[in-house]
This record gives sequence, structure tokens and C-alpha cells, in this order.
Amino acid sequence: MTLRDPHDVVTTPDGHFLVADTGNHRVVEVSADGACHWSFPAAADVAAGWRLRDPHNVSLDERGRVLVSDTGNHRVLVVERGTGRVEEIRGLALADGGRTELREPRGCHFRFGHYFILDSGTPRVLIADRRHRVVWSWDGRLLGSPLGQILRPPRWLSVVSPRRLLVTDSVTGRVVLVRLPRWWTAPRQRN
Repeated sequence: MTLRDPHDVVTTPDGHFLVADTGNHRVVEVSADGACHWSFPAAADVAAGWRLRDPHNVSLDERGRVLVSDTGNHRVLVVERGTGRVEEIRGLALADGGRTELREPRGCHFRFGHYFILDSGTPRVLIADRRHRVVWSWDGRLLGSPLGQILRPPRWLSVVSPRRLLVTDSVTGRVVLVRLPRWWTAPRQRN
């Protein structure tokens, strides 16, 4: 199996690797010896209408579901490897009753009962609950800073702790530690 422009890799509990194989528009699960154990989309997924375009991030939630930042299709997919069930997230509900659409998501993690989404096309970081309602967002501005907008565009997101994120800025070449507001108290992650 040949990977083309892989952008992200995560280790599974059984020691395999999930790879966002961006250039081949797929996510694959491989073992250390290079054997492929699973891929998305498989032939049945394509027949059902599921296709990826430039997936840039892959992660696992606490139930072992695969989260894929399907950047080119402006969505996040949540894929159950065992059943083949796919949940699509294209937009999120806002507190005022409105809705915000995703544009080029490049990162998605599900931790502490919430989705952490790096939406590169807007550019912003969003935190949403299980029902896809935004509970916090950050547009990359540092209040009172002469730097103004610092995310142009953001490319990578890591959830360091319930109240700390790392975000990269591809233009300035910086990694920014984002501290979430004091009111944000995410539930403890279950092991």
C-alpha cells in the first residue's frame, strides 16, 4: 500500500495506526508491518455515496469511533469501524438559534464530552457538545494585542487538557497556547 501526502496519524488501542492519507482521499488503518486492516471509504462506502476530499486529520473518540476532518468537503465525519455507520457534521447550532457551517475543517477531536474543531476556512476554533451545539468559539484574535488576527489560517489543533489547546498558525509559523475561559469546565474524560 502506498500513502500519498499523509497528514496525520494516530495510534489505536490495539497498536495499529490510523492515517489521514490526504493524497489518496482516504483514511487507512495499518499495522506496524504495513498491512492494511481497514479503510474509509471502502467500496461499499463509495457505493453509499461517501467520498473524502483532502482529509487532513484523523482521531478516535472514547468509543473508538474514527473522526475525520474531511477538509475538501467542508465537514467532519464520525465513522464506526465495526458497523460502518457514518455521522456527518457540516454545521453547528449557535446559542442564538442560528447555525454556523464548517469551512475547511483541519482538526477534530472528541474529548471531555465535546467536539474540538479547528475550522481553517473561517478561521476559528469551535467547541461543541454532543448535540452539535457550539459552547465556545475563538476567531484567533488576541484582545488588546497589537498582533490582531493571529490565525491565518490555522492548520493543526491539539487538545492538551480540558482548558488548554495548541493551535498552529501557518503564515507566521507560530504555535499558540490557547487557554479557555475560566467558566469553561469540561466534564472529566472517562477512561
